[in-house]
Amino acid sequence: MCSRTSGLAIFNMTERENGQTRALQERSLFQSQQYVTTVYRSELALRLHGLGYEIERGKHGQPEIKGYSQEYLDASSPRREQILGHLQEIGREGAGAAQVAAHRTLDSKELHSPDEVLKRHRELAAQFGHQADHVVAEARLNSRHHAQQPDKQTQQPEKTVQQSVTYSRNHVFERSAVQDERAILQAAIDRSMGQATYGQVRQEFEQRLKRGEFREVARTDGRAAPQYTTSEMVRMEKEIIARMQEGNRREFRDPMLVSSQLRIATEDRHPELSRSQLKAVDDIFVSREKIVGLDGVAGAGKTTTLAVIREGAEAQGPMSSATPSCCGHSHRAGR
Repeated sequence: MCSRTSGLAIFNMTERENGQTRALQERSLFQSQQYVTTVYRSELALRLHGLGYEIERGKHGQPEIKGYSQEYLDASSPRREQILGHLQEIGREGAGAAQVAAHRTLDSKELHSPDEVLKRHRELAAQFGHQADHVVAEARLNSRHHAQQPDKQTQQPEKTVQQSVTYSRNHVFERSAVQDERAILQAAIDRSMGQATYGQVRQEFEQRLKRGEFREVARTDGRAAPQYTTSEMVRMEKEIIARMQEGNRREFRDPMLVSSQLRIATEDRHPELSRSQLKAVDDIFVSREKIVGLDGVAGAGKTTTLAVIREGAEAQGPMSSATPSCCGHSHRAGR
């Protein structure tokens, strides 16, 4: 069995009405790269499963046909080993570094006739016990068995689709209340890889959108795909805002987060704080509100600031606490 590779090329160009060719903005294409890859892998896994092959996930989530030893796969992919070797030499890792390594180690290709290529692959297969023959024979047996007795995944794909979209909803909104449509569908497709089609996953998502489980958010940054939140996220945010408004109805006679003596002592122990960090710490220490937010640009030192706030709050006692919060009044920490 010859080693085969496949790929999809997308050109960022379009043709105008007058026949002239113009380039497209490439940002959206790069944003969609992982999404398109996931759709392609899912369809590939589904078709391989239909042919009777047993599929397992590779290191990076890619579908791989079960039954081949790692030694045989490594011997069949000398180009991959060449790229990995170069990455080890330069001490780099990651997809971006791998693409650079692929270009740097690219040699001029030798042209061989189909007969020569087939001969080499047969010799390699013989060295590793003709694994491809065994895999294909088992796939044919599985295919005939599936035709006579369809498995549960084939009979009830809707259950798999429902579970995958539910997983996606719970997973992608863990860190952000608003998510790109591609991220939602990508997580669902990856979850159901080899068991459901892209069309089935998208149909389930659109049905839930109509029911109000997902809610579209107005786009303001020129993104290519719609943005969504969920009804549960909206409910949680309303609840948080209500709690904040209720909890922040404080008066001057209510206690500050920490006492004056403890505030001064805590701030004196941290001369490393910048002026803006110290100002944020001081403002929060003297606050009488139950919920206070700390907002700052990347690299402003919010984590360091919160650590000092927590130190003072814990020293004050169980009546106070300091946690990263995204709502309430904001005290800005800048450089």
